[in-house]
Amino acid sequence: MREFDADDIELILQMAQEITGAKIHRTHDSVLVQNIRTRVIRNGCHSLEEYLRYLDRTPSEEPHFISALTIHTTSFFREMVAFEQFNKHLEARIATRPQDTFNLLSIGSSTGEELYSFGLVLESFRRRCPGFDYRLEAWDIDPVSLSSVSEGQYPDKVMGSIPLLYKNLMEKVPDRARTWTPIRDIRTRVHTRCRNILEISTQIEKFDFIACRNLLIYFDQAKIDKAISHIINLLTEKGVLCTGVSEAVAVRHEQLRSLSMPFFTVRSAVASPTVSKDAISNTTKSRRSHKSIALLEEGRNPKEQLGVLLRDAGYEVLSTRSPQDICDAITHSRNIGLIILQNILLTGRSPLDYIKKLRELGYKDAICLMANQSDSSLAEKAIAVGCTEILVKPIRTDEVLARCKHYLGLPLKKSYFYPDLILIGASTGGTELLVKMLANLPSPCPPLLVVQHISPNFAQDYAQRLAKTSGLTLGNIRNGEKLMPGHLYMALHDYHIRVTRQDGTLRLDLNLGPHRNNHRPSVDVLFESALTTRTKIVACLMTGMGADGAQGLLKLRNQGALTFAQDEASSVVFGMPREAIRLDAVDYVCNPEEMRRHIDEILCKTMRKRNVSNAS
Repeated sequence: MREFDADDIELILQMAQEITGAKIHRTHDSVLVQNIRTRVIRNGCHSLEEYLRYLDRTPSEEPHFISALTIHTTSFFREMVAFEQFNKHLEARIATRPQDTFNLLSIGSSTGEELYSFGLVLESFRRRCPGFDYRLEAWDIDPVSLSSVSEGQYPDKVMGSIPLLYKNLMEKVPDRARTWTPIRDIRTRVHTRCRNILEISTQIEKFDFIACRNLLIYFDQAKIDKAISHIINLLTEKGVLCTGVSEAVAVRHEQLRSLSMPFFTVRSAVASPTVSKDAISNTTKSRRSHKSIALLEEGRNPKEQLGVLLRDAGYEVLSTRSPQDICDAITHSRNIGLIILQNILLTGRSPLDYIKKLRELGYKDAICLMANQSDSSLAEKAIAVGCTEILVKPIRTDEVLARCKHYLGLPLKKSYFYPDLILIGASTGGTELLVKMLANLPSPCPPLLVVQHISPNFAQDYAQRLAKTSGLTLGNIRNGEKLMPGHLYMALHDYHIRVTRQDGTLRLDLNLGPHRNNHRPSVDVLFESALTTRTKIVACLMTGMGADGAQGLLKLRNQGALTFAQDEASSVVFGMPREAIRLDAVDYVCNPEEMRRHIDEILCKTMRKRNVSNAS
């Protein structure tokens, strides 16, 4: 076969854009080209031109051609926050309409993992709510993927993504090793249609819930608006749209109002009051918890106790080994926003009865039960009597912190610490942006470390310029250098920069380890190095291609750092910030001016607080 030349590749990408309506990102170029190359070879053709002629005279090849030009990225229970919100939505729905059929549509369903994730949740409700039923519909432009939806068979590795509560709704496929499928009760409720959300011309039945997740990110704003208009016409009066977390910010339509990200509903005929930008800003800032956690501890060693770790993260915690203490706390109106139960302590007393008692006492907020992997029957019963979530043991501390942030928001103390370090990562479009954003930083300023993807030929001059405009001193970039307040540190050559703690002092570590995310220096390497220093950190991830820094930002956030990502509107390339948002690694998504205001507030207010404390 003749290798594709530049014109061939351009034609392939043009066809992909015309057929899917999507913007083709560079990260997908090679995948789509390889997909078409595979079809050319498989059909015995010697060039793209010959394959296209074969396609014209062979209708059976068209589905495979479309599939080759389609981006396939999906998994079971992706972005768990959406499924937690879905559970709450179903509870409210069934409370008012218990004997009803719930119609759910998945747009851009690909091979069906997401559709079946919603199906697993719906089936668990159907089994415990007599009279309730549901119907699932999958749309995609790729007929090959839709056949996979109808088949509903997946490799056993997917079982690791399915929560314990729903594993019993999956079954092994007979005569197919290491293959699983949702139970028949779910599969028989699935219907598929080959449809493009951008090209709906006829009236179709209405849906109570539409999942269009991580599809809009491939469209420009005009196509997003068109898709949203079509979706609104498909929703029932009180129907709900669920988008991907990272794309929710692009959903702008006067007929939609946000419920809780990433859920939207159609506005009622009564006009809703306009919400000002200040109100939105205040809402974001108020996502700091004034509520406390009640924790039924099991650790005997104080250093191993979960309560100590939660307090270190900034939460107010009532930790006890007595179940009665928690009952007393909620009875006397203690401001408890989350209860975590370690069921080992309920020996001799049913965890189910205890959860029911908490609900009977009027407790309405989240209850999480920590249970072993083997306790699947307990998990389902616990959810039925009022448990909000099962945390499967063993569970890492950062995972527990992530759940606390989900239910309570950021700890109240979080924005009021004076950081030991400020860490910033940026790539394409970051050089001029950082010069403007960091100009004339407040004094004193903690050590500021920057990874900017830039040619080593320009790094030294750029670092000097950045230090000068920020009012900081450019620190010596050498192994073991003590990190000093009022200093800026930046990688100047082909090496990673890391932070270490030696003898109680924060120091610089230069590292020639392998490239991360195709970069050295890497933002992820810098961010992850700070995890072991047990310091108070503010971390920012700015414009840039790819995903460098997103995983590190998530780990920092889970350990209590205050994290920021640049918004799409102000980003030259919305790659690194988008991935961080998708991972739920970000406390604030904002433009550089807003980010700078946050930094000023953090540094100035906490310093004034320090001075007042010292004066007293």
